[in-house]
Order: sequence, then C-alpha cells, then structure tokens
Amino acid sequence: MKSNNNFNRLLYGLFFPILFTTSCIKEKDIVPELTGIPGGGLLDAEVKTVNGNSVTFRLDLFAVNQYGDFIENLDGKCLSVDDDYPQAELVTISRGDNIDKGSYSAALLFDQSGSITGTDPDDARVEAGKGFVDIMGSGDEVALTAFSSGGYFPGNPSIVHTFSDDKDDLKIDICDLADKEDGGTPLYYSIYNLVCYVNDNAKNSNKAVIVMTDGEDTEGLVIPQSIIDIAQAKGVEIYTIGLGSLANYDVLQEIALGTGGAVMLAQDALQLISLYNSLADLLRGNGVFYETCWQLKKPGGGAWQSGDVIISVINLSLPTGETIEFPVRLVIP
Repeated sequence: MKSNNNFNRLLYGLFFPILFTTSCIKEKDIVPELTGIPGGGLLDAEVKTVNGNSVTFRLDLFAVNQYGDFIENLDGKCLSVDDDYPQAELVTISRGDNIDKGSYSAALLFDQSGSITGTDPDDARVEAGKGFVDIMGSGDEVALTAFSSGGYFPGNPSIVHTFSDDKDDLKIDICDLADKEDGGTPLYYSIYNLVCYVNDNAKNSNKAVIVMTDGEDTEGLVIPQSIIDIAQAKGVEIYTIGLGSLANYDVLQEIALGTGGAVMLAQDALQLISLYNSLADLLRGNGVFYETCWQLKKPGGGAWQSGDVIISVINLSLPTGETIEFPVRLVIP
C-alpha cells in the first residue's frame, strides 16, 4: 500500500474559502466529498494578425476552483504575463459562447508508466477518475483504458473496461489502477489506437478521448500530426492533461487544440481532481470559458516572420494567493 504522507493535502480544499469577497472572481457554493486544487486550461489558441513587429493572438481559457466548478466573472485584473516571458498586453476579454454537444462517449486514458509513482504517489488520478464517473449524466458512457510499455497495461492501450454507464463497475476498475505502475510511455501510439477504438465503439456522436500523462512519448511509433489527422477524420476530440514538469505540454497542446479538445496542466496531482470534475461540462459544451486577445511586440525588435514561435505563460491570480498557469506556444503562420 502506498504511503499516506500527503493524505492531508487531499483535504486541503475543505478549508478553502468558498466565496471570494474582494476580487473579480465569483464562485459557486458547492462542497463535494473530495476536493483538489484550482486549475485551468486552453480551449483554443490562434494567431490573429501580424503587422511588422506586432502580433495579436487569441486564447480561449477556462479556470476551475478546487471543486471543479468553473470560475466566473473574470476580468483583466486577474490575468497577467509571467515575468520570465515577453510582456504581452491583454487587449480584450469576454465570456465565450458555448455550443451544446449533448451526451458524450468518452474514453479515459491513464498513463500507468513507472514514473507515475513519483508524480502521483497518492493516486490522485484514481480519485479524479472516480469523480468523473460519478458526474456522468443520462445518456453518457465512459470507457477505461491505460498504457505502459512493458508494464501492467502493455496493450497500447489496454482496454480495462469497455464503454459503459455502470458507475459502480467503472469505479471498481479505476481503483484497480492504484499500485500498478511500471514501464515506459507509448503515449502517441496509445492515443492513436484509442481514437480508432472510440470511433468504432461509441454510441454517441459526441466522442472524446481524455489523456492523462506525466511524460514524453518513449516509443516513436506515431507522430502527433497523425493523431490529429485521424481524430479529425473520425470526429473524436482529444482532451490532454499534462501532470508535472516532464510532460511535453507543447505537444499536448498541439494535439488537443488541433482536434477541438482542451489542454490542461496539473502541476500538482491534486489538480487532477478539480480538472476531471470539470470535464463533463466541457464535453457537453457547457463549460464557462473566456476569449482573450493579446498583443505582443517582437522581443529585440525587428518584424515577426513566418515560423517564429511565441512562448509565454499567462497567470490567473486568485484572491486566495494561488495562481493558475496557462502555458502558451504559438507559431507565426
């Protein structure tokens, strides 16, 4: 059995302030059984205009509190660029419009490689997965899959539970992921194959793959563009969650945004709980997000050229003193 040294962190959110009193943010008063840490993600990122040394780009972002409720009433006072990056200026911010997608068929894909024992020692991903299953709605279905080359789940991916709406059965199999971590990270090949599986077996037209990983692909059998191409052809959205500093966030962003999904960063495993709790609304098209537009002068002067890369980190400051980070990587077309 794993150490419970960090167990108290799982109760962290129970003592978190429920209502922010003096800020641009208002949150819902909900107290679930288990809470995480605030987090967020990107739904879209796009270069809008390039004019000499000035570029404007759009980011569609969302943020959730420790319970997975979407944080509302954001304004420019909440957002800033990390001091370590070129200082883009926020031009506009507005609440985005959703398109209802209806019931979903979503396959959860868990990274069970050996490194997970270090990045998620208390199996927060297990609690996060169970929480996601708990909030399934009528008509939704979930499949459970996992990958680890040479480990317990060598199927690339292994189908742990086929599509089902039986919450109890799914949660039993999710619990079985704990203490079964070993092997490498056949990330791209597993995503590619799972897209095909979802397309062939999902009952709903709203189809998605939800990927959690803490590392880079170790096999090199498939390139990210091939994943994007097949997902677009099959109508499967890919939602990616990078856990820790070793996850290749740039590629996770490319895959997610290239397929109409979302990319999320969990710097702490407890963020998985809040992020997974938000996924049902994102899948149905009911999540709260904000369209932001930024302007950036080229560092060092000169004009922006095709192929130049914009790298930045947008910070969302919470009244509690916590910060949600949104890493950004865009290529000038």
